[in-house]
Amino acid sequence: MASRFITLLFFVVAFLPFSFARALDANALAVRAPPVFTFKFTGVVNAPSNQAEIPASQTCNSRAGANTYAKTAVIDAVKQGARYKQSGQVATKGKYPHVFANTPGVDTVTFETGCNANADVFEFPILNTGALLSGGPSVKTNVGTDRVLFQMSFDSANNEVDTVYCGTITHSSQNTVKDPKTGKPLQPFSNCS
Repeated sequence: MASRFITLLFFVVAFLPFSFARALDANALAVRAPPVFTFKFTGVVNAPSNQAEIPASQTCNSRAGANTYAKTAVIDAVKQGARYKQSGQVATKGKYPHVFANTPGVDTVTFETGCNANADVFEFPILNTGALLSGGPSVKTNVGTDRVLFQMSFDSANNEVDTVYCGTITHSSQNTVKDPKTGKPLQPFSNCS
């Protein structure tokens, strides 16, 4: 009887861990990397047709301090925003890019020449870290206070997006202003210089 018990104990100690490990799916124990974000639109996004109007550098004096952006950073942010829009995708809970309201009585924004103020103008964050905003709607990124404004059109014959630069803006005030139409508190935007 004692020898059977020892044999059984040997079996449990020797083979059970092996059997248990094999029973587990190897992937269940693997550390998963976050999903890689890819754009649905893989065509070309052109630099703004009016890029000559973009200053070599711009400073945004926001409620959070001053940030200076090179022309290349502004162009890259416009192109990134247009790629999101053409892909039908958005970034962060702010769902960027989205239409810029330019709320009368709240925002003091003027558009660049070549930007059609009667058509949709989109707003997209330009980050003071130098990085481009990337990721889906659940990405948790501090988008800061600064935005680029742009318009775009799709050239289906060439699978290209054409862009127009409309401005660089910032939340310039610590104070909120009531939207004249809804009464909702808004943080005003003004142009960067």
